[in-house]
Amino acid sequence: MNILLILVVKPVAVVDGTRLATPETRARSRQGSNDWDELPSTPPADPRDCWSPRWEAAVAVTLAHLLVASNGKRVSVPDGPVAKAFRRAIDGLLPPGPPQRHLTLAGPGLPTDDTDIALVPRHPQTGQAWPCEAGTVVPLASDVWTYLAYHDEPFSS
Repeated sequence: MNILLILVVKPVAVVDGTRLATPETRARSRQGSNDWDELPSTPPADPRDCWSPRWEAAVAVTLAHLLVASNGKRVSVPDGPVAKAFRRAIDGLLPPGPPQRHLTLAGPGLPTDDTDIALVPRHPQTGQAWPCEAGTVVPLASDVWTYLAYHDEPFSS
């Protein structure tokens, strides 16, 4: 199976390790909040019951990071929405056998577990990943992460 992953990256001005505000980020910060407790949520499917382009892009980017974080070792994925979003792809792309690494959903309002790989939200204004004590942190767009963390209804994958 060949997979082509194309990432579009917007240049960001950085001085001494600090991201500089741009007109776009200033406008977003006036409209949104920098509070982790106020993260928006985006449902996975559009009205036709197909994955939304926002979800496809966010999951594809995060999947690439998860594969790197796995170091080529099998990863266990928790049941529920995270499994619906990632398990099939991870199982198909990593070698068979018992899991050697474990993925956990971590972030605001969730218990901090000691885990190999934590799937955490990336803040929409600052771009910072949620800090946690996991061996490896893999960020996911905050609106997609929020849906995975706080919505129990099933969705198509």
